[in-house]
Amino acid sequence: MDISITVPQKEADIWRRENSEAIKKNMDLYFKVPFIPKNSNPGDKCFVIINNRIEGYHIIKGFDRRSELECEITGREWGPGNYIVRKAKTWKEISQHLYIPAKPHRGFRYVDVRIPIRIIRM
Repeated sequence: MDISITVPQKEADIWRRENSEAIKKNMDLYFKVPFIPKNSNPGDKCFVIINNRIEGYHIIKGFDRRSELECEITGREWGPGNYIVRKAKTWKEISQHLYIPAKPHRGFRYVDVRIPIRIIRM
């Protein structure tokens, strides 16, 4: 089942830079959550909410429990926890012309989002 995650507005520019660099370097992206989603599987979509709208999505690569994690791009250290792992190269940005509203939240939420293929920028 597809899920959504929220990037806080104050971190949006950092996240966009991190996502862009990860795509260029063919890296994985990690997002810390309170627990691993039981109803999601590799291959499902992970929608990213920024500024009250769905900005795009990645394909979920898997889930991981780590004792620590350091971002190779920003150098930010994350503590022990559960992480959603996404392959950066799978990023599909939703056109700015389509506004899909979404409420920000912590952790993750299960979602059912249907997007016409023509509005996705590759």
